[in-house]
Amino acid sequence: MHEIHELVAALFSKDADYAYESLGQLEALSASSNAVYGHFDDFLEMLDNENSYVRTRGFIMIVSNARWDAYCRIDENIERILRILRDPKPVVARQCIKRAPDLARCKPNLRAKLLGTLEQLLDTSYPESMQSLVHKDVSLAINRINSLP
Repeated sequence: MHEIHELVAALFSKDADYAYESLGQLEALSASSNAVYGHFDDFLEMLDNENSYVRTRGFIMIVSNARWDAYCRIDENIERILRILRDPKPVVARQCIKRAPDLARCKPNLRAKLLGTLEQLLDTSYPESMQSLVHKDVSLAINRINSLP
């Protein structure tokens, strides 16, 4: 396994296979320890990257590390983080919408904020061909959040 900083750097790679392999390794590490949480600022910066794949990976890593957010960095940056749910690229928005319930599970204090953001997404300006898919994803995410204990 590579060093964590090398795996994080790989998230910016244009080689999608390499980047997603690194993403998978980082997610696995994040599931069992807080070793990756120290790169939170990197993940936050990724949300503003011009590359849509990098933005998506950043959101996934933020969600994957939410359980370790003892310093409430997610809470402090929630507006910036949730902007990706309205990403101009519907594929990015859809992938992140599907991960929103995982964030809500780890951050119960942010559930109302997440639900409000998701409900706003029901009025999207995506092309008609994508609207029904986004609506379905949003509805599923809302239902998953509402069913959390």
